Amino acid sequence: MSPDVIPGGYGQDAAERIRQAGFRGGNFDAFIDTFGDGYVEQAAELSVRPERIGTIGGRRATARVGARAYG
Repeated sequence: MSPDVIPGGYGQDAAERIRQAGFRGGNFDAFIDTFGDGYVEQAAELSVRPERIGTIGGRRATARVGARAYG
């Protein structure tokens, strides 16, 4: 795994764990969600560019944020 890839995990306090794992001043290049529901909004709150957010769920959120949905 590349040193620039840090798995964040899911569940309670996921956003805080992701922020703590952040590097480069807290800037995140991409967000890949393989769990669904609620994490697209979290990625947007972390200031990930919409075209760099990928998810398998959250169709309404992807439309609202402008992210990509797969599956």
